[in-house]
Parts: sequence; C-alpha cells; structure tokens
Amino acid sequence: MSIMPKPHFARTFALTVVALATLVAAAPASAKEWVPGKYLDQAMSRVITSVRKVTDKTAYGLDDQSSCFIGAYLEEGKSVGAATIPLTGGTEYAFIAGGDDDVNDLDIELRDADGDVVAKDVENDSNPVVVFTPKEDGKYKVVMKLVSTKAKGSFVAYALLRKGGYDVPIKNLETAWTKLLNMCERINDKLGWAAFHDGDDELCVIGSIMREGETLTQGGIDLEDRPYAFVGAADAQANDVDIAVADSDGDVLAKDTENDAIPIVLYSKGGTVKLKLSDVKSKGASLVMAAVVKLKSK
Repeated sequence: MSIMPKPHFARTFALTVVALATLVAAAPASAKEWVPGKYLDQAMSRVITSVRKVTDKTAYGLDDQSSCFIGAYLEEGKSVGAATIPLTGGTEYAFIAGGDDDVNDLDIELRDADGDVVAKDVENDSNPVVVFTPKEDGKYKVVMKLVSTKAKGSFVAYALLRKGGYDVPIKNLETAWTKLLNMCERINDKLGWAAFHDGDDELCVIGSIMREGETLTQGGIDLEDRPYAFVGAADAQANDVDIAVADSDGDVLAKDTENDAIPIVLYSKGGTVKLKLSDVKSKGASLVMAAVVKLKSK
C-alpha cells in the first residue's frame, strides 16, 4: 500500500509544486544569499571545471553506466560511500573529487565488493584523483572522507570518468547544474527555509548521463520525519524528466510525471527511500541531475 501525505499536506504540496515550477522561469533571484547553495556550488563547480580540463586534453569522458556526479555534506572526519557503481573490466576510470572553499584535505578511495581498498588518494590536498582499471566486471563503492576543513563541515563532490566516455560540452554541464541549483534556491525563497539533505553516509546530489527511456535508481536515502523536496533538472537535450520516490520494495510513494524537465516531488513521511530519476524524452544522451532538499518541519 502506498504511503501518501495527509490530505492537507497533499493539497498544500500540490499547490507549492505548481508555484515552484513557475518560479524557475519567472522569479528573480533572491537578494539574500542562500548559504547551502553557495557552498555546494563551490564544490560542484570545482569538480565540473576539473572534468572539463581533463576531457579537453584526454580521451576521458563522463561514465554513462551509473551516477557520474555525486555531492554530499560531511562533518570533519566523516565519510560518505552511498554510491555503489558497476565498473567494466579492462576499462580505465578516473574519479575526480573536490570540496568547497573551506576544505583543506579531502580523501577518496575505491572499495571492491569485499570492502577491500583497491585504489585511493590520501594526499594532503582538497582535489583528490584516483585512476583505476579493474581486471574484471564488478561493483565498487566510492568513499569520500573529509579529513580537514576550516568549518564544522563542508560540501564535497566527485565525478566519474572513463576512457571513451561522453565528452559533454561545458555549457551542458553548467546548464544542468545551474538549473538544479536555481530550483533549490527558489524552494528556499518560496518556503522560507531549505537545506540540502545530510547525515552519516548520505548524499544530496546525483547526476547521470541518460538516454531516453532510462531510469537511474539511488537507494538507501534515510529521511527524517519532516518534509523533503526531490528536485530534478537536466541539460537542454532533455525534454521530459520524471522523479519518483519509492520504498525499499520499489512501491512508489510519490512522483512527478508531468511533461517537463524540472520535476519536483514533495514527501514528508520519513524512512529509507529510493530516488528514481528518469529520462522520459530527450534529443539524445542527456546530463540529468537531482537533489534531495530538507524543508521546514511540520
């Protein structure tokens, strides 16, 4: 049985979704700086810039078999390893990470299905890079650890590239990320407060190269008992992107299947959920992204 918001929340959420979707195109930016967005943008933009530099000079491109972008908020000394990804034997991969301007030292490591570390960058810097070629097909976990920061915590991110991957133009990267960030900021402006999802081993942003008809599922998202917004955006290649929130059995709890490329799902029941991000219609391979945003408590 699907769990749905209480009637008054459902009615409010429906109206809010329509209002927020309209704001994406029409509302001016807030005069007040949204701090979570500022710092996550620093981390994501740093990684996007690094990706562009690498793809301009090498045969690397973004991987299209799983999440090629991950973002998270970590307290100093904490790690995030929420993303498990499939890698193809004999293919060379590169993992490029970075943090916001407060990060002093960020580490990244790759673990195999047994939990053994097969590659890592633990140098004392804020821009770790790992290059790895698996001998055979398998699933691996990417772990980022925030070793040191000038703040209590910081936003971190990484991108996954492979030899022969997608060489996405910088304009497409910036378009998808800027649309997503602007939507999240307008949610904050409209509802009075918003922050990116956080917690031990929790991520707040995912991105993937997707083709029409494909769906990316990110499981293990542990929500508090409060309202959340699941927000999607994509580059100009995508015409229609959908988001669904499902339980551990795959039953859909809430969804946005409107014919647009900026889906929003509002959900308030808490628990462990899956995020399903779908490229319903596009003009070709698209960079599709999603964010998990905390809203004011009930």
